[in-house]
Amino acid sequence: MCVNSGPEFQSDFTVQIDAAGTSVSGAKVEIGDGRNLRQFTAVESNALTSVNGLPPGNYWLTAIVQGQTVASFCFHVKPGPGGRGGRTHVKETLRIDRNLGNRVTVNPGVVGPTRIQFTNLLSGSVTHGHDVELPSGFYVLQIDPVEGGVEFEPLRMTVKVTGGLPPSSLHFAHRDGSGGPGCGSGPALCLTRSSN
Repeated sequence: MCVNSGPEFQSDFTVQIDAAGTSVSGAKVEIGDGRNLRQFTAVESNALTSVNGLPPGNYWLTAIVQGQTVASFCFHVKPGPGGRGGRTHVKETLRIDRNLGNRVTVNPGVVGPTRIQFTNLLSGSVTHGHDVELPSGFYVLQIDPVEGGVEFEPLRMTVKVTGGLPPSSLHFAHRDGSGGPGCGSGPALCLTRSSN
């Protein structure tokens, strides 16, 4: 938890997630203070999420789009008058886990079936498959277990697909729960190698 760090906001503000100059709509914003978690959802017609009525304190903000954390930061609301004048507008840049070329191959690292999909963060369009050709854009890569297959925690990562890059591949390994970098404590898929 952040203590007296990060920017100072008024108790009411808006959040906008930016992907290379384009606003990402449908962001869900979670704000926690270590005891309580509040959730705010973007208005369907625009890409702004309004946060209202936060009491003074230190907070952690997490923005989620298509089930993936795309931005997070600390901030605080000061007691009494103060903070930035008027309603604060927070423009946060989309966090990218990997840059990929248009041709993407995903090796989930498990024997048996998995569900692999890429969801475009701006259009919401979904492409399924482990070997795909994607238009340039920002995506959430999602790998889920299939009933009757190997069990693991669903994996989510934000990727930027750019034309002109060579074909990309992502190789994962199934871990039994012993952890490791970015693996968590349960059975999980861990990125072991990527290329493009």
